[in-house]
Amino acid sequence: MGIASEEIIGTIERRCTRIVIEKPKTGTASALFLEQQLITIDGEQIEKSLPGIFKQYDPAESFDILDGAGNPTGKKATYGDVFALIRSAYMCAAKVRDEQVAHAAETIHSQKGPDHA
Repeated sequence: MGIASEEIIGTIERRCTRIVIEKPKTGTASALFLEQQLITIDGEQIEKSLPGIFKQYDPAESFDILDGAGNPTGKKATYGDVFALIRSAYMCAAKVRDEQVAHAAETIHSQKGPDHA
């Protein structure tokens, strides 16, 4: 009994699916770039999780900034820039959250009336 085989055409793509940043109060910060391999054969896609890349934080280390197609833009950034941007985004999101919580607390307080303070 023979085993049938055929030639197939497909693509394999590796992509980053999640970035986990660890920033302990003491010690060195780090980033974990979790990756996925996408295998496409005859229109079907198979997803496979990969171990990822661990990167210890060095604020002065620079890298090329790429455009949406993965081409260098001619500009550079540092890991310090990235951490500053992420911290700024976090602080902005936290401020919005705090404002929403304060507004919700005000609404609850005003619905109870002055006798329920």
